[in-house]
Amino acid sequence: MKKIFYISIFFFLMANICFAKVQLEMSVLVKKGLESGLVLTSEIHQVLLLSDTEMGQLRLKNGSKVDIGVQFLQDPKDYGPSSLVLLKGTIKNFQGKVLGNLGDTNSILHLGEVKTFLFREKTGQLIEVIVRPTIL
Repeated sequence: MKKIFYISIFFFLMANICFAKVQLEMSVLVKKGLESGLVLTSEIHQVLLLSDTEMGQLRLKNGSKVDIGVQFLQDPKDYGPSSLVLLKGTIKNFQGKVLGNLGDTNSILHLGEVKTFLFREKTGQLIEVIVRPTIL
C-alpha cells in the first residue's frame, strides 16, 4: 500500500515539474505632464510566473492595470519548450477603457529578449511597459 502511495506522489510531482513556466520580468512606467515640460514619473516592477496560456495582472496605484499572458510558439527546430513566446494582453486605464493591446506580430519574443510597448492617453499621459520573458 505504501509503495502505491509513493509511486502516485512521484507521478503527481513529475507531472507538475514537467510543464514549463515563463517568468515575466515587468516594469511599467507612467509619465504625466509631458506637454507642460514638468514630467512626473511613477514606476512599478513585478515578476510574474505564468504557465502556457495563463494570464497575469499588474495593477498600478492610479487604477490602471496590465493584463498579460504568454503562449509558447513551437519552433520545428527545437525539442521541448520553445524559445519563442507570444505575449498577449491589454492595458486599461482607471476607467476600464482599453488603451492598447499586446498581441500583434511585434509581440513575438525570444526568451531573454527585452520588449518595450508605449501607450499614449489623450490626457498626455504616457505608459511604458517593459517585458522580459525567461524560463524556469
